[in-house]
Amino acid sequence: MLVLLSRGAIAPVTAQTVSGSVRDTIARRPLRDAIVQLVSAEADARRARSARTDSLGHYEFADVTSGRYLIGFIHPLLDSIGVPPLASTVVVDNAPLHVNLSTPSPLRMRSIICGAARDSGALIVGVVRDTRHEPIGGATVTAEWLEVSLSLGGKVSERTATRNTSSLGNGWYFICGAPQAGTVFVSAARNGVSTDAGGVEISDNGLVHRDLFLASDSNDTAPLHGLVTGPNGRAVPGASVGIIGGPQTRADERGAWTIAKAPGGTHVVQTRAIGYYQTRTAVDVVDDAPAINVSLQTTASVLDTVRVRADRTAQRRLLGFEERRHSQNGHFFTADDIAKLHPAVTSDVFRQAPGVIVNRNSSDTFFGAIPGEMEHRQLTMRGIFTDPQTKSDRCAPSIFIDGLFMADIDADDINSLVRPEDVAAIEVYPSQPLPALFSFGTIDRGPKQQGCGAIAVWTKPRGKGGKR
Repeated sequence: MLVLLSRGAIAPVTAQTVSGSVRDTIARRPLRDAIVQLVSAEADARRARSARTDSLGHYEFADVTSGRYLIGFIHPLLDSIGVPPLASTVVVDNAPLHVNLSTPSPLRMRSIICGAARDSGALIVGVVRDTRHEPIGGATVTAEWLEVSLSLGGKVSERTATRNTSSLGNGWYFICGAPQAGTVFVSAARNGVSTDAGGVEISDNGLVHRDLFLASDSNDTAPLHGLVTGPNGRAVPGASVGIIGGPQTRADERGAWTIAKAPGGTHVVQTRAIGYYQTRTAVDVVDDAPAINVSLQTTASVLDTVRVRADRTAQRRLLGFEERRHSQNGHFFTADDIAKLHPAVTSDVFRQAPGVIVNRNSSDTFFGAIPGEMEHRQLTMRGIFTDPQTKSDRCAPSIFIDGLFMADIDADDINSLVRPEDVAAIEVYPSQPLPALFSFGTIDRGPKQQGCGAIAVWTKPRGKGGKR
């Protein structure tokens, strides 16, 4: 009997496994090298156990006895953004326990960094680094976005909103009060060196992570390569690929391209091909840069997504055209005017406006040209500034199709996008100031907006059951 009592008094000590993963909610990826700590919550035991997360953010504790524990993690990321370590209470019993941990939620992160008063806007965070991935403090980080407002009288006004901040000593930067949706263009600058303004899309949770890379000097270069394909996955031979304002190249028969010495840092790569809508991709030119694979969409599919089919809307467009025709200094062409000209391609109409030239001149002879694009028909007009390098006052105008700004588009691109018989009206403004509809700051406009004019093409509404 005593033996049975003794056996009953010695309860078996169970040991279980506590495991899980740690995730970075800012970058939306596993958090590597986090130190996860498991501490007994019993009053008589405070000894902690530690485990380090692997490349997948995974951690594991073996042989954990039953009881209540506090579990949390520490990581330089939390220190760098000023967030204290967070701990949770868990109970280990007779089964393995899986506990996932993460940095604070986007909502709480915005509240901690920006304060409750500014919590309604989105938060953009990131690290400014050099091309060797070392953090850079004291860099000026700028965010720009377009704000559109509608007055009670129905007048639409647009302005460029800007936020500036400086990166901390550890390279981190924080921009509060960004719009809750849309695209924001973020750039960094320090000691005369700057990145391109790459666009970032605001996520649903109002938190965006974007690291920026600054080159040390003009000799800081790295190779860049990738593939250009169409919507069907097939290669697009001959596509023009290049860094805006930098080196250009062409895709080979496999769609592959290489720029051996691309300027280091964060830049924007532009990909263009006749019959396709051009794309702009923000890339980080560093020694270990991955391949840049771009899928181009056909111009027809892109225009279909922005073309308004309602006759009432089309009438409002033409009403605005008529109003500007009688009040603005420009050159205007109606559908009847265009039909009388019998143009072979749409760009032939532009030649009828004084000062507009469509030719195949070398791309380095005018302001705002695309380097390496001698094969395309360039569209230029006389601007108010003279390029100090080329000594030319000719510039590339801003182009709008159905009110949509088309970045870095030439005459050949316009001809492939719109046929003459599909044009309802054309507006040509050889100089500034431009109508408000065609002038909205500097966001993603590049040098073309600096003192140059604009050309707007309006298309006819799609007929019932017809195809363009």
